[in-house]
Amino acid sequence: MTSLLSAAFLAAAMTRPQCLLQTDHNGEMVTITAIVSASGAANGQYRIAISKKSSSGQAQSVSSGNFSVSGQRKILSVQTHNLPAGGKIEAVLTLMVDGKQLQCRKTLDGDSIRL
Repeated sequence: MTSLLSAAFLAAAMTRPQCLLQTDHNGEMVTITAIVSASGAANGQYRIAISKKSSSGQAQSVSSGNFSVSGQRKILSVQTHNLPAGGKIEAVLTLMVDGKQLQCRKTLDGDSIRL
């Protein structure tokens, strides 16, 4: 009985979706790609919130939608932002699947990406 429960738990953990925030930059331009992946089938909702602070002010963008993924990676959102020296961007990707929430967070510093 214990091995059946362990196998069921392991199978559920393996199919549970994973979130990823991938970043790339070219000079002051930063591209943020929100990705979901799962080894099995998963359906749910996503929300990506991006907050930007710099000497010129603050801005926030939010996008959301539904996703369906099965055994692969799926791009949910691609956004490009200007990130000058001294600026900061925080990206938060939230996945809701079967009533459970999963969150990924990434902070970018305009000074660090130029090193």
